[in-house]
Amino acid sequence: MKQPNLSAAQIKHLEMIQGIINRMGQNSFAIKTWAISLLAAFFALTGSVLTAYHSAVAAGVLFAFWWQDAYFLERERRFRALYESVRQMPSVDWCRNPFSMAVNSGGSVVAAAVSNTLRNFYGLLLIAVLIIAWVRH
Repeated sequence: MKQPNLSAAQIKHLEMIQGIINRMGQNSFAIKTWAISLLAAFFALTGSVLTAYHSAVAAGVLFAFWWQDAYFLERERRFRALYESVRQMPSVDWCRNPFSMAVNSGGSVVAAAVSNTLRNFYGLLLIAVLIIAWVRH
């Protein structure tokens, strides 16, 4: 596909959308970092007194981070679709709504949560929580 000549306003619009996409990616990275850090601290603080209740709390915290990460991934996908749409437009339309954009992956938080990236990352963390609970119990 031939790249259209973009005006200064279109380039500025694309830069603004790209900035939002970058922030979503940074939020996702921060959530993953917090999830690992808090789980490690939680298991370090419980020591050898790990109960089923502690394991359930750890799993609950993990699912909360998983859901929040999926939320940001879903938003990022919508802004990527908006970026592609704006890039192909002949003129600037500042009123485009990213939440009306069709997203290839289904466009829901649930679809983002079960994406390969998040499922593998949080699935491995969940398996680690279960193994630690089983070994210490």
